[in-house]
This record gives sequence, C-alpha cells and structure tokens, in this order.
Amino acid sequence: MSGGDDRERYAMGLMVEEMGETLKLIGKALRFGIDAPGPNNAEYQGRTARQMIPLEVGDLHAALRFAAMVGVFSMGDANASEAAKIDKLLNPQSKDAQGNRLAPDVGYSA
Repeated sequence: MSGGDDRERYAMGLMVEEMGETLKLIGKALRFGIDAPGPNNAEYQGRTARQMIPLEVGDLHAALRFAAMVGVFSMGDANASEAAKIDKLLNPQSKDAQGNRLAPDVGYSA
C-alpha cells in the first residue's frame, strides 16, 4: 500500500469512527431526550445531548476536512452538494414520497 493509500485508509476510518460517535449520541438524544442529562462519565460528564452534539459534529467535521485534505474527496464538490441539499430542504415545493413537504419550515429565506 502506498503512502497516499495509507492516508486515505486512515482518513476513511476516522470518518467512520466520528460518524459512529455522532450517530450514537443522536440515538441517545432520540431515546432519552435531547436535554436529558447524560451519564456522569468521562465521555459525557453529565452534559446533555444538546451540549454534546456540537462537540461530536465538530469532531466529524474535522474528520471530513482531513479526508478532503488527503484526497479522499473534493471539499469543493462536498460544499456544492451541501448547498444543493439545503436549497432542496428549504424549498416548500420539495415533497417526500407521500407528497408531504420534504422538511419542516424553519422560517429562513435566502
């Protein structure tokens, strides 16, 4: 395996780990409530999911940026895809398979 492949493999592993930690936290928020106090352990230190989500999302964002830096994907392409998705979610004409608005109105206009 070449050096680039090692970096890409590491970056992809890091993304998976950080996604897993973020998913676990969101799962706990859905099960127990986003403002319920978490366990008083080294990981949560009694903080709520609402307090922990920015930390985990920040770790995930760092992993994504690192992966882009080592060439796993283009951050420019990811940013363009993000903008298109936000536009779709904010568009009141966007519907799901049942004909309902794709996302709730957040009161935002560009």
